[in-house]
Amino acid sequence: MEIFTTMITPYNSDGSVDYKTAEKYVDFYFNNGIDGIFAICQSSEIFFLSLEERVALNRTVYARAKE
Repeated sequence: MEIFTTMITPYNSDGSVDYKTAEKYVDFYFNNGIDGIFAICQSSEIFFLSLEERVALNRTVYARAKE
């Protein structure tokens, strides 16, 4: 059985997306047996992110998961 999780979006104190913490989340999930992550989806903060932030977050999570 495969296990997937929805990742919350981490933020810096100024409200910008915290991409370094997003990488740490990816590490945590995979180190604890998760098979996949939904990072940009309806149950996260997608409606509060600009298109540029959505793309950057998706690239960050994808690149880290690929490692």
